[in-house]
Amino acid sequence: MKQQQQKAETAAGPKKKKVTAAQLRVQKDLSELTLGTTMKTDFPDPDNILHFNLTISPDEGIYKGGQFFFTFNMSQNYPHEPPKVKCTQKIYHPNIDTDGNVCLNILREEWKPVLNLNAAIVGLQFLFLEPNASDPLNKEAAEDLAKDREGFKRNQWRTEATSRRLRKSLRVRSDPSFTAAPEETSDHVIFNPPSSAPNVYHTPPIFLPVSDPRRKFHIIAEQTSAPAPTSSGAQTDAAEDALGPTRRLALSKLNRTSSALPPIIRKPHERKYHLKPEDVEEIRKLRATDAKKWTVKRLAQFFNCSEFFVRLCASSPEAKAEEDAKIDAIKARWGRSKREAREERERRKELWGRGD
Repeated sequence: MKQQQQKAETAAGPKKKKVTAAQLRVQKDLSELTLGTTMKTDFPDPDNILHFNLTISPDEGIYKGGQFFFTFNMSQNYPHEPPKVKCTQKIYHPNIDTDGNVCLNILREEWKPVLNLNAAIVGLQFLFLEPNASDPLNKEAAEDLAKDREGFKRNQWRTEATSRRLRKSLRVRSDPSFTAAPEETSDHVIFNPPSSAPNVYHTPPIFLPVSDPRRKFHIIAEQTSAPAPTSSGAQTDAAEDALGPTRRLALSKLNRTSSALPPIIRKPHERKYHLKPEDVEEIRKLRATDAKKWTVKRLAQFFNCSEFFVRLCASSPEAKAEEDAKIDAIKARWGRSKREAREERERRKELWGRGD
């Protein structure tokens, strides 16, 4: 007989869960909810209606434009016990502390079984329209609201902006409508690493295999920066012998493909040691004779050297001394404050140069 009953139960399928009195009451309250455009509910677990989330977006008052998230949890003793409401974000509010606890009379001692979820949600919304500083949970915010309303607004905006940045950086879900439905979520992680092959110009040829196509780009890069080949075959052979095997391979390919490549833009820098002591004396003599005619630039072009080298060789001519005399005459007309400021600046330069 018992076996027949077990077979009948198995054929009928699994037993349905018993609906509790709290679930029936919550279902009734939810059907009577009258939410406006500023409030939205979300059920993370559709099978558990004793827990849901509430989003409030005030369209007026101090908190206008913000989004505030709350969780509602009802026990099995509901409606004889009030729902437990908690704010899930940091908010600067006299009736909500930093832990998210809410100070609302109907959620504490004034709760009665005849009240429903609609009354609790409306009371919560009213806290954002008219914060109650006389019954505070956050005393600092209450004092700020009572003494300086504009300062309270600034602090509230600053706190909300900080909370928004934290939610964004921590990727905290801001609103249920932005998340994917359970059936849309995937059961695997997409791995999309960056390219493992670095830039061709950042990889030395010695690390590239012989068959690597990036060797071709190395050859092109070397062609655009290599000096023009010499006419003497002996010099070319000697230069190639001094190079490594990789460089010789690159140059051999360059000679075959040089006609298809652009010309060399700039010759490589070469050190020059062509000036003799007599040339240095001549530079000094010309510079001292007529500084206006023999300028630094003209001397550098004439002797085929750098302007920096000319400045090192030639001492200050009379023209420079005349310019210094003019500057000294101008400084002599300075007032006391300007002179002291200049002296202080020079002194600080000295100290900075010594590292003091």
